[in-house]
Amino acid sequence: MKRVHTLRAKAGVTAGFMLVAGAGMVATAAPAAAAGYCNTGKSIMKGTYNHIFVPANGTSTGCTMAQGATGNHVKALQQALKDCYNVGLEAEKDVDGIFGPKTYSALWAAQGKAGTKQDGIYGPNTRDALKWPRHKKLDGSFQGCGSI
Repeated sequence: MKRVHTLRAKAGVTAGFMLVAGAGMVATAAPAAAAGYCNTGKSIMKGTYNHIFVPANGTSTGCTMAQGATGNHVKALQQALKDCYNVGLEAEKDVDGIFGPKTYSALWAAQGKAGTKQDGIYGPNTRDALKWPRHKKLDGSFQGCGSI
């Protein structure tokens, strides 16, 4: 009888380890799915003297973001909406780095003007469709808007 209890205990411990190991796999898989979220900005040279600043994830500009995001990557998007589109972000105070309802509405309207899917979510298709403010690398002066 003691042997049966020992075998059951070993089976229970083994099953517990397998369950924990499986949970660990799930827990490590979740951050990988979030790796495509924008978390910084990236300067891209356009010509010899001008550059644009776009949302990025590390060195990749193929990231996504939506309402609730905060940071310099949101400021880059808000600056483009303010400078290149007349969609509700008019003042410098609107470029606050918070992707809230006002940024969502402005992005949705700009997506319509740019001819891409209007969903209020920033991603690679929106990045390619939007116009971005160009600035001189030397003094930061605004040089107009253009595509990537």
